Amino acid sequence: MIREEWLLEAKTRLENEFFNRRTRKLPPVAVSCGIPKGSSNAIGQCWDAKVASDGTTQIFICPSIDDPFQVLGTLLHELCHASVGVRYGHGPEFGRIARAVGLKGKLTQTVVENDSPTGIFLTKIQESLGVYPHKALNKRKDKKKGQGPKRVKLVSPHHNNYEISIVQDLLTQGLPVDPWGDTMELKK
Repeated sequence: MIREEWLLEAKTRLENEFFNRRTRKLPPVAVSCGIPKGSSNAIGQCWDAKVASDGTTQIFICPSIDDPFQVLGTLLHELCHASVGVRYGHGPEFGRIARAVGLKGKLTQTVVENDSPTGIFLTKIQESLGVYPHKALNKRKDKKKGQGPKRVKLVSPHHNNYEISIVQDLLTQGLPVDPWGDTMELKK
């Protein structure tokens, strides 16, 4: 089984268990693995059907997680968003559905307790589907937050009070010229 098949089968089982009710229905939902937009801490994201060309709600599970129980809990959280509508965020409607399906904790960071009825159900899904066919992507460690490309300062050779900052990689194209037509120099 490939990853998306695993996710779709998990979605179907969660839908059948928690969302086939008059007060909890799901629109058509597609599920995949993908990097959430806008938040480096998000482990899942639900996109409204309005932004999809086929009108299908889209759910993405972050590739940084590969624990099947956590993937299922994240998927359940995102299905709650799909059920009430993405526009409601983590508000009261979302909270009502999230609590009804057994999610605990802060609404922005819900969890499923292992020994709860929901946790037991997720464990059964996990056991029947087997290993989540995905290996976690590690967050990049080569850049610190806010760290961009290395910059250097340049000064005008004849107008010392005129200086600029430039990305060092651009110097491979040569030194820039100041407004007076002189080639600039590295500031010492």
